[in-house]
Amino acid sequence: MKRGRLVLYCIAVGVFFLAGSESTIAKATTPVKGSSAAGESATAEAAALAEVAAVDKNIKTFITKSKIKGASLAVVKDGAIVYAKGYGYANVSSKEPVEPYHLFRIASVSKLITATGIMQLVKAGVLSLDQKVFGPEGILNDPVYSSYRDPRYEKITVKMLLNHSGGWSGRRPDPMFCKELVSRTISKPLPLSFPDIVSYVFRNNLDFEPGLRSSYSNFGYVLLGEVIRKVSKMDYETYIKRKVFMPLGISTAFLSNNYPEDKHPNEVSYYDLRGNGIVPAWDGSGQMVPRNAGGNDLRMLGPAGGWVASSVDIAKLLIGVAGYEKHNIIPKDLISEMTTRQTYVQPLGWIGSDNNGRYWRSGSLSGTSAMVVKEKNGLSWVFLSNTSTRAGNKLPHIIDAVVHRSISKVQTWPNVKLWSFTNQLDSLQNL
Repeated sequence: MKRGRLVLYCIAVGVFFLAGSESTIAKATTPVKGSSAAGESATAEAAALAEVAAVDKNIKTFITKSKIKGASLAVVKDGAIVYAKGYGYANVSSKEPVEPYHLFRIASVSKLITATGIMQLVKAGVLSLDQKVFGPEGILNDPVYSSYRDPRYEKITVKMLLNHSGGWSGRRPDPMFCKELVSRTISKPLPLSFPDIVSYVFRNNLDFEPGLRSSYSNFGYVLLGEVIRKVSKMDYETYIKRKVFMPLGISTAFLSNNYPEDKHPNEVSYYDLRGNGIVPAWDGSGQMVPRNAGGNDLRMLGPAGGWVASSVDIAKLLIGVAGYEKHNIIPKDLISEMTTRQTYVQPLGWIGSDNNGRYWRSGSLSGTSAMVVKEKNGLSWVFLSNTSTRAGNKLPHIIDAVVHRSISKVQTWPNVKLWSFTNQLDSLQNL
């Protein structure tokens, strides 16, 4: 058996180890020989390791068949990370293997981060979900947010932005991804600012009555970033790092940069197998670039889809927001609010819920597919990949089926906590 890699993490809430193979876990948990109890424990642990090895084999088979270049999987059980492993390559050219600490674009999983930030403001008593966003009494009452023609804009609440029921439908191109159209329409050269996008959107009436139903809106979530900025009096990224990430010991998540040469340390390279070709660069420089290498302004997209993080980072987020007792950073009633799906209306931050303990969040961009799931049995998991396959937006749902089926067969996880909260959490929450 090959010696497993051991990755040491030093973070604000303590030190923990991520074991990359069965041998390392076994070495850490093998009991002292000579007692029947020790023998039974060793047998049980060996059985647990065999079950986890089967998960590992299934994931390897899946990414090989799907032609995924690199991926990372982290599993949470009862509020602790029990499994974290990388698969394939962070960079195909250099043959750099993916490790659990590698950062991936997480696409719309970013919306769960933004929703958590909003809930932190609600918990602090400085924001209400029913507060109006626009209008003289609205949160965003600056001149830049006052040029709308449709008076129904003044009915939009924070909650409506969270559940995609603000009134924008998919019958028009997504304004966050059609820079040339926006530029031509408002006669503004690239690069565009978010106020430029707002000006473009406000030219049109809403497509339906706010609150009536959900229709997916990246624009609405970028507006939520502006709500956070206005209410917290901090820029969006700083607020999220202080009020969401710091209490959870997350120190390696960042807003994405747009060009490959500006990648963050330990960030993977991205691959799109769909033959999407090249597009004009987001900044109007005249360059023609791959869509995942400067074709979109992911930094502006931030609150809706612009974060980069490791699978371990997002696993820690789940520990704090997915209803684990004693670990929640937001109250139970707000977690229930986030995870309840109503007729024709999505949950908040999450993309789906069965209203019976299972909820999920997917994310897709060129070169990125991500899936995050809270299961009913105390398990949660995060799967991040650096590849878009020909399955397109269906890939996260294929990932869901594969990972759910694999981890559901594990009866006992090895007796190792790769990360869990320390008593420092309570003091960090008050920052």
